[in-house]
Amino acid sequence: RSTAASSQQPKQANKQTTETKFDIGKTVATMSSGYGIRGGIGRCYPFFAGYKECLKTETTSTGLDCKDFREDYFECLHHRKEYERIDTIKEQAKLNEIKAAGGGGGGDEH
Repeated sequence: RSTAASSQQPKQANKQTTETKFDIGKTVATMSSGYGIRGGIGRCYPFFAGYKECLKTETTSTGLDCKDFREDYFECLHHRKEYERIDTIKEQAKLNEIKAAGGGGGGDEH
């Protein structure tokens, strides 16, 4: 019994719970560890790492130098641009169906 308990302890001791923080002006960016839910590197960690590296060389207090890195990281997390693009495509497909059915009313045909 003591052997099983001792074999579990190293696994728990190796578990990393590091926290990455960096400060830019009033903004502090934090990511818990960079590990994904099933182990390995998290899907957005490469974007976070790029953003973090950019902030190390940031020359403005507003974070404008790293705007693109931040945008990529947040897109990876939340997919807002992706969902917006999907909605736009679906809307256009509906309009195309209506137009093909002859009920366009779009006003561009004279």
